[in-house]
Amino acid sequence: MVKVLIVGLSEEVGGIENLFYNLLKKPIKDCKFDFLAFGQKCAYEDFFRDIGSKIFYMPTRKSCPFKFNSLVKKFLINHNDYDYIWFNTASTSMYQFQYFGKKYTKSKIITHSHGTSIDRNNGKFLFAVNKVLEIINKQKVVKNTDLFLCCSLASGKALYGNKYTDKLIMVKNGIDVRKFKFSAINRMKKRSELQIDDSKTVFTLIGRLSPQKNPLKAMEIFAEYYNKNNNSILLVVGDGDLKQDVINYINNNNLNSCVKMLGFRDDVSELMSCADILLMPSLFEGLPLTAIEAECNGLKCYLSENITIETKIIPQCHFVSIKDKSEKWVRIILQKDCLNLERENCYKAVLKNQYSIDDTREYVRKILIGEISNG
Repeated sequence: MVKVLIVGLSEEVGGIENLFYNLLKKPIKDCKFDFLAFGQKCAYEDFFRDIGSKIFYMPTRKSCPFKFNSLVKKFLINHNDYDYIWFNTASTSMYQFQYFGKKYTKSKIITHSHGTSIDRNNGKFLFAVNKVLEIINKQKVVKNTDLFLCCSLASGKALYGNKYTDKLIMVKNGIDVRKFKFSAINRMKKRSELQIDDSKTVFTLIGRLSPQKNPLKAMEIFAEYYNKNNNSILLVVGDGDLKQDVINYINNNNLNSCVKMLGFRDDVSELMSCADILLMPSLFEGLPLTAIEAECNGLKCYLSENITIETKIIPQCHFVSIKDKSEKWVRIILQKDCLNLERENCYKAVLKNQYSIDDTREYVRKILIGEISNG
């Protein structure tokens, strides 16, 4: 039995948390997974416990910067029987698990890059500190990494640097294709529940309302579109630090009648069938699961050019610069809106490009049993 310690999950549901939740909905043969979460809770912790995983907790580095090294060292000394330590990150600012993992355990170290930039959620000062630490600690990370995983080529280059490109192992962010394929029944059902007329064009903004996701830009784009076509509505699915800013924007721009704040939902796949367009003007992403799910569903997707090109798997996925004014985004949306879209068949492109979670699960199994190695 291959024993794996997954490090880097948080209490918030995001791309990393969803990846491992989806991966482990079915057992991976001859592999056992435990989790080390930062904070006092772990997203999906009840599910992980139900499948037999142990969950350990550690304070965040931010909450105990002077004790963090000793906490990591002590934990790894006391839990040194894992075959792999799998660290999930978007930055090399934190090196402790690679460095102390090599020093105090016999584990192989996996570093998995999930982004192309450090999140700015913690403010300008901490962002600057992390950028400095990223430069200082980069060599400690790469020197003590055995397997260089990434969700896209851009995320791999951003974390490890260009000279490690030949070592990259791309693990695609697989999705549950059956769940997210378009359903006409769900479309009618959700439009009825939300009291949305069949003739309306429905936009969606799905994900954490955080600076990275740039939700206020999405609000501006929708407001501009609504001025040209008031037979439209926006569904905001998710919560986060910028929730109140989004609400203030809605109130200040008299959008209360055409924006629905739905919060965190467990029916996202059904809401996608209800909708027509996904907006994702993110400042940066590794490879967003939400976009792959939306493409599987056949939504017309308008993403920022900062999102990696591997995200595009259907012709109805378009990239626009976040530097462009909202008027240009809307002009592009209106131009592309006339394109025919056979939503029922879009899931086939996901399968063809091997973004099914079943493909990802098998690929991960091969990595862990040694059939796939760097580059």
